[in-house]
Amino acid sequence: MTARLWTQDVIPDYRDPGGLRIGLSPLSTSFTETLDGMIAVRDAVATEIA
Repeated sequence: MTARLWTQDVIPDYRDPGGLRIGLSPLSTSFTETLDGMIAVRDAVATEIA
């Protein structure tokens, strides 16, 4: 899932065991970028579960 998100310009950290961490920089990350990133995570999780 991490590799898939990287292709969509969402840069998470993988954390064992099977975790995902996303950090935001409040000075340079817009609401739209945050929303787009969360939608990408939602879609990636849905694909992994299906």
